[in-house]
Amino acid sequence: MSDKRFGLSKKEIIKKSAEITQIIKNSNSVAGNLIKIYFRFGPARDVVSRVAFAVSRKVKKAVLRNRAKRLLREVYRLNKHRLIDLLSLRNMAIDMVLIFIGEAEMLKRLKYADFESDFLPLIEKILKYNE
Repeated sequence: MSDKRFGLSKKEIIKKSAEITQIIKNSNSVAGNLIKIYFRFGPARDVVSRVAFAVSRKVKKAVLRNRAKRLLREVYRLNKHRLIDLLSLRNMAIDMVLIFIGEAEMLKRLKYADFESDFLPLIEKILKYNE
């Protein structure tokens, strides 16, 4: 398997606060039990998918917020190829903000598989949204 297919380059990550806020305010959203995804489609560009990761400050401890972001990044990184392949065929691009919406106490016992089982159906909903 190609290393680039599962990588997460700097070009793919949205860092500007104003841009993240704009995506949240002017976009569609889907939500699961753990993750809420704000997304907007656009015309094709060199980077098909751009993403930002966030966790509410209601999760008080920075260690837990960082764990949630780490799990979100990993789930996205390993499954983004499903999204990118279909959007490339449609000649489109997507910007997304992934937000952890679960509780801090539940985060202590959650594993990668829990995040992935919540993320994959949301990706399917996003892809059906644009058909």
